[in-house]
Amino acid sequence: MPVISLRHKASCEDTRPSRQLCELFSEWHWENNCFHDHVVAFALEDSEELLAAPPREHSHAVHELHKQFSASLEEFVGRFLEEQGVSQEQFSVALREQQESGDICTRMTVDVVTDELLSLMEYSSFHKVMID
Repeated sequence: MPVISLRHKASCEDTRPSRQLCELFSEWHWENNCFHDHVVAFALEDSEELLAAPPREHSHAVHELHKQFSASLEEFVGRFLEEQGVSQEQFSVALREQQESGDICTRMTVDVVTDELLSLMEYSSFHKVMID
């Protein structure tokens, strides 16, 4: 899969650390197959419990699996942040700064990647993908 980069003429003028961090995160996101492999690995690891859950039911077991999945995804992203030497708070600030960028490609890329990540963390999305 091709890596989509935020590097284009308009963005090259933005040399702020937030720009560089968001670009690295975007590239890392695409290199990691948009988190798809992480989701599949979790589903395979916990397949017995997931398959035992009746569709459209919201059991305590499914809520617990969602907590485990969220924690594993946070840890996965946390390793990226650790490699970059930044905290979650610094990353949040960088994302907000770039969401206000004058470069529409940057704003759209940040929005897509963060929306995807946040949607994976929501219980309703987790339930729909893993159970329904």
